[in-house]
Amino acid sequence: LDELKKAYDKEARLLEDLCACLAQERECLINGMVGELWPLREKKEKICERLDQEEKVIRKQLKEILASSGKDRPQWLILCRKRNRKLKLQAASRNAENMEIVRDVLDFIDGLVGVIAGGQGEPSGYGGNTRMTSRPRILFREA
Repeated sequence: LDELKKAYDKEARLLEDLCACLAQERECLINGMVGELWPLREKKEKICERLDQEEKVIRKQLKEILASSGKDRPQWLILCRKRNRKLKLQAASRNAENMEIVRDVLDFIDGLVGVIAGGQGEPSGYGGNTRMTSRPRILFREA
């Protein structure tokens, strides 16, 4: 039981590190600090690899404990799982926010390229998901 608790605590620390990393990534994206994104990407990859390893340890320990104790789950186990689930949702939410920032920046750049190129291509409009969409006009022009 002690090893399982340690594994859940380690997973929680890794998830908190991932959330902090995603917050730093958000600041870099907002402030245009592109050079700092690469080290953050590497840091996120290492954290995710360690999370995968810890998840395997947790699954193994959990199978052993549940097999020996039946359906009775200790209260600390329920609390650890809830805490880690909350941290996973928080990390997923921050990641989705960062992806939205990147999407917005790319849409903006796409619009600028279209204006600079002076393309008479397809007009911009609202797509099926009620977001403003446009095609990269410069990519559709013949060279």
